[in-house]
Amino acid sequence: MIALSVIILIICAFHLIKEVLQMKFNKTDYFIDFENYIEWVMYIGAVIYVLPGRSTKANAQIAAGAISIFLAWINFVLFLKRFSLFGIYILMTKRVFFTVCQ
Repeated sequence: MIALSVIILIICAFHLIKEVLQMKFNKTDYFIDFENYIEWVMYIGAVIYVLPGRSTKANAQIAAGAISIFLAWINFVLFLKRFSLFGIYILMTKRVFFTVCQ
């Protein structure tokens, strides 16, 4: 279990470094894209979940893990918009979601 936590921490660290580099090189365009915020919360939630704590996971750690998994699915769905078979439906769903949120 500890080995898996270390692997997840390493993967999250690489992805967070990638996000920082994207932030550095893309500057203003980086903060406009909503997917970047999803990735930040997803990676930070995963780090919070796997950090060692007491012998049992705290409620906040479990919630962070659940949010991280949910955002990973959202990120995966947003990734699928690049494919022509799914793209139009995902863009339509995204537009409806943002319209409802307004």
